[in-house]
Amino acid sequence: MGLFKRDIGSIADGAEGPLSTWGLGEEGVVTAVPGSSRLASRLREMGVVPGVRIRVLRTGRALVVQVGEGRLCLRRKDAAAIRVSPLGPPMSKALPPACLPLGQ
Repeated sequence: MGLFKRDIGSIADGAEGPLSTWGLGEEGVVTAVPGSSRLASRLREMGVVPGVRIRVLRTGRALVVQVGEGRLCLRRKDAAAIRVSPLGPPMSKALPPACLPLGQ
């Protein structure tokens, strides 16, 4: 295992969890930014509030995430303070029933 590799989970199970466990390209909704710390207050000022959509653009020692029209770089430790819930599959990738092959 490499020096910086981590055993990071995925949001595939559909459960709410910390943003720090997300992988590249995963999207969801912020469910909580708990606490009254300076970090939590600053995250809320930057638009990381319950109900907003969030997407992971880059992973590594830090996460680059898109929140609305803005992008933020967060230390993994700080991303752990943000609780998120995954979205379903994007509508653009889902085929309507009329477009499915016969027999399905």
